[in-house]
Amino acid sequence: TDGGGLGGGGVSSSSSSATLALRDGFTVGSILSFSRARPFQFRAHIYLARNLIAEDASGLSDPFVRVSFSCKTASTVIVMETVCPTWDQTLAFDVLLWGTQEEVTRNLPPCVVEVFDKDVIGADDFLGRGIADRSQIKVRSSSCGSKSDLAPAKLFWLPLERGEEAAGEMLCCFELVDVAALDVLPPLQAALPVVEEMTGASKLVRRLPADIRPKTHRCRIEILAWGLRELADYQLLSVDKPHVEFECQGEILSTEVLKNYTNLPNFK
Repeated sequence: TDGGGLGGGGVSSSSSSATLALRDGFTVGSILSFSRARPFQFRAHIYLARNLIAEDASGLSDPFVRVSFSCKTASTVIVMETVCPTWDQTLAFDVLLWGTQEEVTRNLPPCVVEVFDKDVIGADDFLGRGIADRSQIKVRSSSCGSKSDLAPAKLFWLPLERGEEAAGEMLCCFELVDVAALDVLPPLQAALPVVEEMTGASKLVRRLPADIRPKTHRCRIEILAWGLRELADYQLLSVDKPHVEFECQGEILSTEVLKNYTNLPNFK
């Protein structure tokens, strides 16, 4: 028999056309087929990323995330001008996985996370990819016999790569909720309309649930900028009116413009 996995559709076999019943739900013969699918809800909790690749001339990017699981795909909103974006967004969609509950849990497909830099003109720039395997996808089901199976997933740092190049990391987690095994699904935040600054499009966005979002507190960062020295030429021209921008978690602060850098290189 040719090799095959527990997926929908058919797998060719060199055996006879006689059909052999294996267990409740599917049979195998000349075609491996399933007669029963199990409904799940997949949830990708995307909180933030850091140290993304800068693709724009400004030294920043306009990143968004695309999540793929099974045959479904969903995307976050775009965050403008940052390499350390905070999305605080839950992507949820329904999927059908074939086989019994034990087989589905044992043979979970990976979740692929891709980050892109949004461009107004032309194709979006690929910034990096991360893959969460089955050990990093939390299955929430009451029939597993353990309270830990009902507990929410925990955020973790998922490394991102672009080819062989490190491309930052993302703070996220993933859940697969067994719809058939739960009387009431774990609650999600209400979807609220958000207007993307870059595209002007209105999108419904769910924030992370309170039991998954990390605890945070406000901090104040003070930056003392004394002046600039020995700036390299830009596009074969000398720099004569520079300024410095500082970006942290989507917040951008700028110094004054040095109008006479050659003679007065210090900030006031």
